[in-house]
Amino acid sequence: MSRIHPIRFLFPSLLLLCACGANPPRFADTLDELAGYDVVFLGEQHDNAVGHLAHREMLEGLHERRGELVLAMEMFERDVQPVLDRYLAGEIEEAEFLANSRPWPNYHSDYRPLIEFAKSTRLRVIAANAPRSLAKQASSKGAADVVGDPNVAAMTTAPEGPYRAKFVESMGSHPGVTPTMIQRFYEAQCLKDDTMAESIVRLFEDGSRPLVVHVAGDFHVADHLGTVERVRWRRGDLKLAVVSMPVPEPQLHRRGRDTWEMSVPVQLPTPPAPKPAAKPAAESAKPVAEEQKEAKPEPVAEEPEAPQGRPALGFMPDYESGDAGVRVTALRPGGPAETAGLREGDVIVKIGDQEVGDVGSYMEILGNLAIGKKIEVTVKRGEETKVFDVVVGERIQ
Repeated sequence: MSRIHPIRFLFPSLLLLCACGANPPRFADTLDELAGYDVVFLGEQHDNAVGHLAHREMLEGLHERRGELVLAMEMFERDVQPVLDRYLAGEIEEAEFLANSRPWPNYHSDYRPLIEFAKSTRLRVIAANAPRSLAKQASSKGAADVVGDPNVAAMTTAPEGPYRAKFVESMGSHPGVTPTMIQRFYEAQCLKDDTMAESIVRLFEDGSRPLVVHVAGDFHVADHLGTVERVRWRRGDLKLAVVSMPVPEPQLHRRGRDTWEMSVPVQLPTPPAPKPAAKPAAESAKPVAEEQKEAKPEPVAEEPEAPQGRPALGFMPDYESGDAGVRVTALRPGGPAETAGLREGDVIVKIGDQEVGDVGSYMEILGNLAIGKKIEVTVKRGEETKVFDVVVGERIQ
């Protein structure tokens, strides 16, 4: 049995759950409404397995309602568009496609279903993002160093405002980070947003009006910032909708005009453990109370006086390193990285299934980790590649 089949059965049931107690909209009704937009942005948490499958369901449902549909993806970069086109047309085998398209490490589990659906239905797919090599160049030398390359946006800006404030906050307060470094990382982030926005807007230049479904990390689209605002700057006449995925609660609800939230568990649901037949009276009171407490986690929103901590691995990254990946410096004694066995000088190249290309991508991945969760961290140590199980800690302010 395929992985998709049972989850496709499960997903509509997840949408009927609402942690806030209100009745969520019917999935079909939401798709009916979204089909009336020009661009639908599907934000994702990269490690959210159910969310990826939900996007597959939404793509299929939107295609049923709007046959003229184009899929745009952050996960493929502009310079691999020719090989992507050849694969969709059936001109090359999948092995050749994957060898030449730099797919993300979680391609098979999370993005292959989208590509295969597009291939089977002859949908056009746009490799929308800036190449990682050029984004890294922008983060080290500034975006002006790469503008003019045909694989990035012809125009990119890095303005002040809510998006920059959000980006700076996500970078945290690591010692050694200078305003110049933050500005370069922000320029690289904006370069990606502008390139994806330009890739989307190009689809409307000939006067056609397809439904464009753009899949990207939630940071790029949440609150109509990032790529969304860059599309609006270029084409203010387009009707844009955002379906973001900010928190791990199983619900779909409207946040406001042109905006929905899809909140699904980060991990696939598992059946509850069987309950013991009986408990001795002397032991029953406290365990039962503890079980009830565990079964009903306290919503974060109800405790604004106790803000959620920021995830940390317990070291300071080398912001000036030219290595591919992130070099570990200033390990915190007893911190998560040191406890797991990492050493200063190790170069982190992967966290979980996500590749770490530079400090910017490291910070984005780090911001999505769950405190207390164990994650595999792959490092280069000299000529060796080592994998460590690191329990994500909380940043010490």
